[in-house]
Amino acid sequence: MSSLGDQKGLSLDRLQTLCLVAEKGGVMAAAGGNPNRQSLYSRQLRELEAFFGAALIDRRQAPHSLTELGRQVEKMARGFFTDLEGLAQQGESGQVSIVIGAGESVIQALLIPALVTGGDTALKLVFRNLQSAAILSGLRNRRLDIGIAHDAGGHADLKSKRLLRHGVRLITSDAKLGKLGSVGWEDLKDCSLALPEGDSELRRTVAASLEDGHKHPAVVVECTSHAQVVEAVMCKGVAGIVPDFVAHRATKRGLHSLGIKELEGYSRELRVLWHPASVEMKPQIEACVRRLVRALKN
Repeated sequence: MSSLGDQKGLSLDRLQTLCLVAEKGGVMAAAGGNPNRQSLYSRQLRELEAFFGAALIDRRQAPHSLTELGRQVEKMARGFFTDLEGLAQQGESGQVSIVIGAGESVIQALLIPALVTGGDTALKLVFRNLQSAAILSGLRNRRLDIGIAHDAGGHADLKSKRLLRHGVRLITSDAKLGKLGSVGWEDLKDCSLALPEGDSELRRTVAASLEDGHKHPAVVVECTSHAQVVEAVMCKGVAGIVPDFVAHRATKRGLHSLGIKELEGYSRELRVLWHPASVEMKPQIEACVRRLVRALKN
């Protein structure tokens, strides 16, 4: 059996350089302005391309991009490095780390209650607050073991399970309002609202619905997460609009949860995703997925 280690042009250093150049968008950016490092990286890439017998970097325009072969090599290399790092960490600590990417609200309202038990010292959970695009990228380069994201398609290369379908609710500390069970914008015309900022689907839906009405509440607080909306409602005396799983958690803190007539048809699906190759190194991934799905069903 031939040994790759005996062949010129292939090494861990060269593969790491390819990953770095791909991440930074070019040799110059990866070198950070250091001419010696830039020369080294250029030479390493040429040697790596000589080994594979084809271009790995498309240098025709900046920032540089990977060729199709380059993407395949980078994907393989990142998975290899992730596996090695995981084994090294496991050897040092005796623990297997499961890295989970999700939005802040999902981490607080779903993942921590479902997965954190404190009884399994052989498993270490690492939560990372990320947006959907970063979650999919992290799963593909295997920097993440599990991801939770709204289903927007484009993940056929990953394994996935439906986690839950959710709507939205109004949360408030107003006991009189809380007795209504369901409200419309006109019922809230004198209220102040806290909403997530940005261009999320929920925010766009709420904004469009508010524009359709003649009398509606004023948005006075914008937050970067639904968890922050809950805090605003707790501290500022405003009402907030959040996914129903966040609202359920908020009721345990004494807030009231109400339906919103104008948003009754709104729903989105959350999925749990993972890379099939990651399970070969960490079978605990599928156990975590089963635990999460089972906890949310209950």
